[in-house]
Amino acid sequence: SALAALRRRAPLLEIGGGNGLWAQLLRDQGVDVRCFDSGAGDASYGSHVEQGSALMGMRCACVEDGGPEQAALHRDHTLVLMWPDYQGEGSFGLQCLEKYEGDCLILA
Repeated sequence: SALAALRRRAPLLEIGGGNGLWAQLLRDQGVDVRCFDSGAGDASYGSHVEQGSALMGMRCACVEDGGPEQAALHRDHTLVLMWPDYQGEGSFGLQCLEKYEGDCLILA
């Protein structure tokens, strides 16, 4: 499963984690994961940003405020980016990679 694959690369750093669903599922399994999101409709995500729909739901308590700058602070974590640039538009993923000095990236 996807969660098992992520679990094997812990500790994890998810940036742009949205409402934190994946991070919360992983935490519920005892995985060390930090999850950050700016909480704002950041234009660097691209023009197709989903602005808080019923599908997105409520933000999990595990989500901390932050963006690409967090990548520089957690080089000992595997960087996890899930659909960082909606429909291939934007530069959010690139901004995270430019700041990340760790050894492992998971891109979903």
